[in-house]
Amino acid sequence: EMGAALVDQEIISVSGSRFYTCMLHSDEIINETIGKIDNICQKIE
Repeated sequence: EMGAALVDQEIISVSGSRFYTCMLHSDEIINETIGKIDNICQKIE
């Protein structure tokens, strides 16, 4: 379920549960990703 929700928000993770950041991720990309995960959490509640 979580993996499908992530894909729905255009987030690709490793094994559906692990996330990695790197120096190439800008603040804008990180904030966008956090917003998408927040959307998923609101749907689950």
